[in-house]
Amino acid sequence: MIKPLNFSRAIRACGTAGFPSAMLADIAAFLRVEKCGIVEYSKITQPHYIHSDLVPKEETRFYLEGTYRFDPFFYQWRNGGRSGVLTLDRIRNQGGSEALGATDYILQLQPITGMADELALLLNKIGFAVDNYFFLRDHQFTVEEITTIEQATPMLQALYDLNQNLMLRDICAGGRPQTPVSNADAYALFDREGQQVFVSDDWAALLTTLPGLVETLGTPVRPVSEVLSYDRYTVLSEPLGADFSPCPDGTITFITSQPAPALAPISALVLEELFAEKLTDREIDICLLILKGYPSTSISEKLGITVGTVKNHRKNIYRKLDITSERELFLMLIGHVSNQ
Repeated sequence: MIKPLNFSRAIRACGTAGFPSAMLADIAAFLRVEKCGIVEYSKITQPHYIHSDLVPKEETRFYLEGTYRFDPFFYQWRNGGRSGVLTLDRIRNQGGSEALGATDYILQLQPITGMADELALLLNKIGFAVDNYFFLRDHQFTVEEITTIEQATPMLQALYDLNQNLMLRDICAGGRPQTPVSNADAYALFDREGQQVFVSDDWAALLTTLPGLVETLGTPVRPVSEVLSYDRYTVLSEPLGADFSPCPDGTITFITSQPAPALAPISALVLEELFAEKLTDREIDICLLILKGYPSTSISEKLGITVGTVKNHRKNIYRKLDITSERELFLMLIGHVSNQ
């Protein structure tokens, strides 16, 4: 019989900045894992780590440089909006293209991580995002362990919602500068009538520097009913629950920037090592941008060439490497890295 799941640390930390780490520690103690962490998945920005102290830096770097695009948990959430409990073993056994992707993910990354299975607990959060509490170990998770986490998920989500509400309520009262909306540059709270009741310190400063955004939002600023874009910023609104005391049934509107993915020099060096004898310098540059997630239109803008030229380069790259997709290109990269 497995030991019970104890959330005493998370309950004590609810409403504080230490809550995510406390919940992670409680679940990790129950699952007895070697590695764990928290990574935020967002509909509008790239994933980023909230807690990665127990994950080697080279693994987190490799993930953020592009591996996340083939993460089966990220893929399932982005395409289906599914939250709750997922495991690599379950995805692999369900069949279809997702199962193939999970199998590749396991076979290619296992030499790097040394882990045989991964369990993900995806909890919804404000900001069109989820936090993935991920747990890895060198043997598979049991049915009893998975079932225990699944049965506790509704309570965990309720605790998560309470933590966010408490933090926002404290912010409105002037108690702390942090926000659970980690991917927001600025945010504002509106009551059910659409009247503004709170703005973050950066809200006014950001709108002052972006007069065109003010025009887009209108005066006075009201919650938006759809996703708006201005320059490199995105504006979204999300409803708050009836139990959110500062403005029951109100709305949070946040502004987030979407900077281009950072190009890591190490990735360019790895590609040069891997493809120097097969591809031209220009083709290697394009491979790097492909693996960073840039579409053909963005690649053409960055390199100052036409979209048609980019597509021709893609065809030549795939022909020379004897592959047919970005996925195969990625697998060649991580296969090379894992063998170093």
